[in-house]
Amino acid sequence: MTSTTGRLYVIGDRETGVLFVKTEPLRVAIIPKSEIETYATRSSITFDSAFANIAEGAKTLITRLDGNGATADVPEIHAAFNAMIAAGTVISDAEFCLIGEVDNAGWVERRWNSRPIDPAVDILSPSSPPLADRLLEAALG
Repeated sequence: MTSTTGRLYVIGDRETGVLFVKTEPLRVAIIPKSEIETYATRSSITFDSAFANIAEGAKTLITRLDGNGATADVPEIHAAFNAMIAAGTVISDAEFCLIGEVDNAGWVERRWNSRPIDPAVDILSPSSPPLADRLLEAALG
C-alpha cells in the first residue's frame, strides 16, 4: 500500500543537472545539464536563467503539493527564489536543494503548468512505472 504523502528532494547542480527524488512511492528523475543547455538555447535565455527556472518550478511544485497549506504560495517568493538562483546564490551545499511533503493526489489532479519541469513531474507521478534499473532522464518542455 502506498502512503498518501511522500518527501520530494530536488538537488540542483550546475555541473550535472537537477535530480528529483520522490518517496512513497519511490521515483527518481534527472534533468541533465545537456538538457538544460538545450532548453536555454531554444528559449533564448542563459543557462543560469534556465537553471533558475527549473529551481523556481521545483519550489512551486513543493509549495502547491505540500498537502497542508503550510507553505506560502506567493508569486513574489517564487520570483525571488528564481532571481537568487540565477544570480548564483547558493541556497545549500548544492545550487539548490528542496525537501518538502507532497500529496500524491495532487500529482493526478495537477491543474497548473509547471514548465519547464513537466516531463520530470510526469516521471515522478504515482501512476508512472516503478523505478527501473536506470535513472530516467526528463526532457524540458
